Amino acid sequence: MAPVLAVAFKSGATAPIYAAGLFTAFGLGHCTVITAAGTSVKRVQDYLQWSEDSRAMLIGRRVCGVLVLAGGLYFLYTAR
Repeated sequence: MAPVLAVAFKSGATAPIYAAGLFTAFGLGHCTVITAAGTSVKRVQDYLQWSEDSRAMLIGRRVCGVLVLAGGLYFLYTAR
């Protein structure tokens, strides 16, 4: 957010239309993502409830856990 504000304020004195366009584009992009996330919550909850007890979900969680542990061990190994 800070880089957009910096560019908009810097160019606001010489190109106010450009600065207003930057603010508008940033606001629309920001609000679109928030709106999409808010409207898809019900669909995601339904999916998670459906697949919560499935075998594929159990295997996926275990694989992700192993990957997180492997990444942590790799970072510890390379930190020396």
